[in-house]
Amino acid sequence: MVVIQEANAQQTSGYLGWLHAFHAGVGMVFDPVYPAEVVSIRTLKQAMANLEEITLDLGPIEEKMFDAVVWTDVISGIRRGIVGNEELSFQLSRDVGHFPKRWKGQTLRAIEEGQEQNCKHARKDLPQLRKMVSDMSNKRFVGLEQMICSRISDKLTL
Repeated sequence: MVVIQEANAQQTSGYLGWLHAFHAGVGMVFDPVYPAEVVSIRTLKQAMANLEEITLDLGPIEEKMFDAVVWTDVISGIRRGIVGNEELSFQLSRDVGHFPKRWKGQTLRAIEEGQEQNCKHARKDLPQLRKMVSDMSNKRFVGLEQMICSRISDKLTL
């Protein structure tokens, strides 16, 4: 994730060009559809302004809420390297770090309660789901409910 002061198409394009060249240089495939998150600090803070109001269940999630959840998970997760304002990075992490764990709990409760019609049979797999969640790091969350529902709807065992 790259957080910049102001939205700047030229700066973003330059970064994505560098990222593409980097991938090619190390023999990796560049993802042209979702290459990287590049957001302004203002956009990021706006997305995070209403995190207290977000409750995750197994239903559809709107795009703005999805961005807020994903960005919160990224910010509260492990950093491989920071270039720029480290204090801002760590402050944002402290401000939102508790949300991913809360959302994991909400997702597991939704499964227990059978909130989603196509996921009602997930209850029988709940012990395995709980183990899977506890095996994940304490904060990583992104995509858990989609992964669970897709596995269940594809009738795969966890």
